[in-house]
Amino acid sequence: MAESTANRCLSQFWEEMLFALYSPFALCFAAGKMDTKSLRHYISQNRHILEAYVEAYKKAEGCAVGGDDKAAMRFLQTRVMEKMFALDKLLRDWGYDLPEKKKKIPDPTTVKYANFLNSAASGEIEGNTQIERSKIPVYALAAIVVSMRVYGRVYYMIGNNLSPAYNNHDFCKRWVENYTSQDFKGLVLRNEALLDKFSASLTGYEMAQLETVYHQAMKLQVECFAAELYRPQRSISPLIYVHGGSKRMLTIFCAFDTTCAALQGQFTPSQPAQQTSAKAFDYPRLRAALGTGEDTKEQANARAVPSKGFKKVFGFKKDRAKKNAVDASVAPWEVYFEGLTLESLEFGGEPIIPLQNGCRRFFHKIPESGYLTKYTDIHLVSYRWSRDQITLALASGSNVLNVHSKELAYNRSVSPGVAIREVIQDKRGYCKEVLEGSRKKSKTLKYSQIANDWKHLTVYIGGDVGDFRCLLEADIGIVIGSCPSLRKLGDHFGVKFVPLLHFLIQKQKLVKSVLRRKRVMMGCTHNWGAFSGNLYTVSTWPEIEAFILGL
Repeated sequence: MAESTANRCLSQFWEEMLFALYSPFALCFAAGKMDTKSLRHYISQNRHILEAYVEAYKKAEGCAVGGDDKAAMRFLQTRVMEKMFALDKLLRDWGYDLPEKKKKIPDPTTVKYANFLNSAASGEIEGNTQIERSKIPVYALAAIVVSMRVYGRVYYMIGNNLSPAYNNHDFCKRWVENYTSQDFKGLVLRNEALLDKFSASLTGYEMAQLETVYHQAMKLQVECFAAELYRPQRSISPLIYVHGGSKRMLTIFCAFDTTCAALQGQFTPSQPAQQTSAKAFDYPRLRAALGTGEDTKEQANARAVPSKGFKKVFGFKKDRAKKNAVDASVAPWEVYFEGLTLESLEFGGEPIIPLQNGCRRFFHKIPESGYLTKYTDIHLVSYRWSRDQITLALASGSNVLNVHSKELAYNRSVSPGVAIREVIQDKRGYCKEVLEGSRKKSKTLKYSQIANDWKHLTVYIGGDVGDFRCLLEADIGIVIGSCPSLRKLGDHFGVKFVPLLHFLIQKQKLVKSVLRRKRVMMGCTHNWGAFSGNLYTVSTWPEIEAFILGL
C-alpha cells in the first residue's frame, strides 16, 4: 500500500518540529513556569491562527469542484469555528476577557504564517499565480494540516511532562487537553484524508510544490512557537543565547568520527525511552578504572589498550587486547589516502565524507549567533579523517572550527598518505589542553564574576565508548545515537542515560518564573556540572541544534 501524501510529507520534514519542542514556550509551559501575562499573549496569537484557518477554508471551498468537496471544506470550517467558540468559553470561565478585534495585534511571526496560508488558499505559491483553480484547495489543506500537526506534537509532549504545579490550575490542563483530545486528532485526520484525496491527481511538479508548501508552513508555525516567551532570562534554552548573554565562555567539543561521519554500522537512532541504571553513580570506581587523567603523552597513548576496568566490563581476552594495541598503532592512511590530490578535495563534487543529517547546518549556523569568535569555541576531534577532508566536508573555513586531526603531507598536490602531524589518542588530554588555553584567553575579556560563579561551560558531543570519560567530565555530555557498548559501560558505573528534552523540562522547573535581576539569571541558568552521573541522549543533529542554537 502506497504511503499517504500527509504521512510522506510529515516523515520528510518532522525534524523541524524539534525546534518547537525545545522552544522556551514549550519548556516553560511543561515545567509550570508560564506567567499569566505570557499565557494570555499566547492565547491571543493562537486565536489569530484559528481565524486564518477559517478564511483559508472559505477560499478553498470556493475553488473546490463538486458538491461533495465543497461540503467537506464547509464541514472543516464549521469544526474549526466550533473549536474557537469552545476556547472562548474556556477563556471566559477563566475570567479572561478577549480583546476587541481592532485592539488585537498579531505578532510578526503570526502575520507571516497567516499571510502564507492566505497566499496558498489564493493560488499564489512562490510567486506562481498560474495554478489551476481546482487544485488550489490541496495547497491550502497542506498549510493547515502541518500547522495542526505541530500543535498536536507540542501539546502531546507538554501533556506527557506536565508539571504537578498545574493541579490547581484547571485552565492550563484543559487547554492542553483541548489539543491532545480525540476530537482534535479526528479533525487532523479528516484534513489529512481530504489532502490525500485532492493530491491523488497532482503531477510530479505539482507534488513538489505541495511539499514546498508543507515544509514552509511547518517552518513558519514552528517560528510562532519559538517567538513565544522568547526571554532568555526565563528559559534555559537556547543555550548559546542564555549562556552567551552572561558573557561567559562556552566551549563545544565534538567527536567527529562517531557523531558527524555517516558511516555504515556506526550510527543508530537513540532509544526514545529514558534509559536509567539501577546502580548509583560510582565515581571513585570509575576514576580508578579509567585513570586519574593526569597521564603523560606516552601513558595516554598506552591507554589505547583496554584497562582492567574495561576488560572486566566487556570481557576482553589477552590476545584480543594485544591485537587492539597493534591495530591502534598502525594507521591505515596509506591504504585509504595514498594518491589523494588537493584538486580532488576541492573540485570533486560531493565531499568524501558523508555526514549525518543536520550536522553541516549546525556548524554553519554557529557563526551567525554572534558569540563564536569572542565567547564560543568549537573543537572537532577526529582520528580517521584529515583536517582538509573535514573542513571541506563541512564547507566551513578554518577560522570557524578548530579541527584536531592528522594532517596529510602533499608532494606536488598529491598525498602519499603520510601524516605530518600525529594526534594524541587521549581525547580527554586534548580537551583539558583546550580549556587551559581558553582560561588564558579569558583574562583578556571582561566578565561579570558574580558570587564567584564564573567558569567555562563545556559541552561534549559523543557517541562511542572512546568518548565516555570526556562525556562525563563535560558540564553537558550529549550522546547522539545509541551505542550498545557505551550504554553497557555506563550501566556498569551507574551512569544514567536521560533524554535531553525530558531533563530540560525537569531543570526548567528549578528556574524562577520571574527573574528581575541579572544576578539571579546567571546563578540559576549555569548550574550544569561535570560528573553528575547523567548523560543526555538525542536522536539527531537537529535536536542538538534546537537545544544549543534554537531558531
